[in-house]
Amino acid sequence: MAALRSIWLRLGTERDTSGRSHVGLLPFSNILVRHSVFGFEHLASYQSFLAWLTFRPGLEALLIIGKFVDDSANAAIWKNKEFDFKSYNKAFSGGALESKSLPRSQDFRHVLSRLNDNFVHPNQEFTYRDATRNDEPRFRRAPD
Repeated sequence: MAALRSIWLRLGTERDTSGRSHVGLLPFSNILVRHSVFGFEHLASYQSFLAWLTFRPGLEALLIIGKFVDDSANAAIWKNKEFDFKSYNKAFSGGALESKSLPRSQDFRHVLSRLNDNFVHPNQEFTYRDATRNDEPRFRRAPD
């Protein structure tokens, strides 16, 4: 847990070796930390059936962070997923979700696939509700 918080702190205050800030990854890091803690709490209280559902959003957030670090253009694809789902699906589905920047990314993606195949998907609104604010309708028209 301390290691996750240390990484979270570094994302918000330090720059990488190229001088770039990765502060935009903080919402995903927050999801990773929160859902890791929830998952371990479920395991510790013998609720493993809930742990897997709880770990899933954190694991997905970790893989998305890797994709953003691989190529900043992936952040634009992710941001516009409601308008261009085809590009989003191509960049963030299946093997394409694996990252060059994240060690063992393939292993993490295989675990995510098993969770998706063997367990129910979590409620997306729960996952992102305290990381976003949206006063607009969920689905809106693409900008002109």
